[in-house]
Amino acid sequence: MIEIRDLRKSYGGTPVLKGVDLTIHDGEIHGIIGLSGAGKSTLLKCLNGMEPYDSGSVKVEGTEVSERGTGRQARAFKRDIGLIFQGFSLMQRKTVYDNIALPMRLWHYSKDEIDGKVRRYAKIVGLDDKLDSRPRELSGGQQQRVAIARALTLDPKTILCDEATSALDPKTTASILTLLREINEQSGIAVILVTHQMEVVKRICQNVSVLEDGRITASGSVQDVFVHHASRLGALLENREQLETLPHTGANIRISYGPDHVYDTFLSTMTRQTGVPFSLIWATTDKYRDDVLGSVIINIADSDTESIRNYLNEHHVIWEEL
Repeated sequence: MIEIRDLRKSYGGTPVLKGVDLTIHDGEIHGIIGLSGAGKSTLLKCLNGMEPYDSGSVKVEGTEVSERGTGRQARAFKRDIGLIFQGFSLMQRKTVYDNIALPMRLWHYSKDEIDGKVRRYAKIVGLDDKLDSRPRELSGGQQQRVAIARALTLDPKTILCDEATSALDPKTTASILTLLREINEQSGIAVILVTHQMEVVKRICQNVSVLEDGRITASGSVQDVFVHHASRLGALLENREQLETLPHTGANIRISYGPDHVYDTFLSTMTRQTGVPFSLIWATTDKYRDDVLGSVIINIADSDTESIRNYLNEHHVIWEEL
């Protein structure tokens, strides 16, 4: 388990993390999502010990990161966390075999153990026929698979991915995310994905935290955050043009549906029972991991706003006025 409490970090007197609180459980796939400059990468660096933090607490499996020392405890900490970066960070003059083997050689694994693990993880990531190739001979997706295999060789408990798919095309991104989900399901390794891409969260994350201006502003299951914080996600990451083109007269109301109600006939029932007409401005359904969630935006006359608000509240509908 990873527990972060009131984490604060500044650069040159400028606050970057402003009291972050976050809990990530063993074996989960957790997305940390936000715009560039929100503090995502800084949070990750504090989490893996690459950056000291000013105050607060970061505990990984009960160990305070700032107190991990320099001896055996520090080595064990580094071993338990695998890192995957946007830029792959591969040695261009070395073969795929040597790139995957590097962490084990640094840890003085035996030659036989290195060979066995390199071949095992190369097969898992689908590169067992590329072991003699150099990174420049591989596609971007293949290079990222090398980085994933390398991150797995020390049997980490957690893998940290810093924008690991942002430089890849959509098809390659999908294949990398599928691979990470399979690794998580088969090995129980926790995966923490720092990203600005909503598609990453939709495809594989179980839980997500929204980081804005150095603070966690929403956190929970992907379904819960989508349903209860749809406008926050939309304003941050996608459909910003949708909000900018809403009608300037009347009331614009977003209604969100969980997986049990996404196909309900609620809107037609609401109109029939209240007698209030509406204009359908926008509607969508999306698959989030294994669930289908929905959202609509309707526009009603100002004179009908109180009636619709009361109806939505009486029926325990998740809604917000935009």
